[in-house]
Amino acid sequence: MDVVRLLILELFITNLFCNSGATMAWTFLTMIDTLEAMNSYNWAQGVLNYMHYGLDQAIKIKKDKTNQPSVSGCLVLILYWLCERTNLISPIPGREDHKPAAVKWSLPELNIKLNIATYENIKAFFLLP
Repeated sequence: MDVVRLLILELFITNLFCNSGATMAWTFLTMIDTLEAMNSYNWAQGVLNYMHYGLDQAIKIKKDKTNQPSVSGCLVLILYWLCERTNLISPIPGREDHKPAAVKWSLPELNIKLNIATYENIKAFFLLP
């Protein structure tokens, strides 16, 4: 059970609730204390809330001009959101109706379309200083 908890923590820290360090809020740690109770938490809403919090913090830091803003959260969600809500790219042929929706999009194709392969292009895309 401890190995499973460690693997879940690794997933949280590196993908779902990531930040500029390797730390995590105690709230999420208590959620995996008992693996059987994990399904009672709305993980999708938790990931979305954490990303919104990270975006809000980055906006505040940018306005205060105290530090270089860094965004916390599952940033790949923004890319999938762009795919779902815009017509920048088309779904992969044959996967238009697949669930989860993420499997129907090609992020390398989105990267080519947005031309954000370099840090300088990313800065320009998000209007970072």
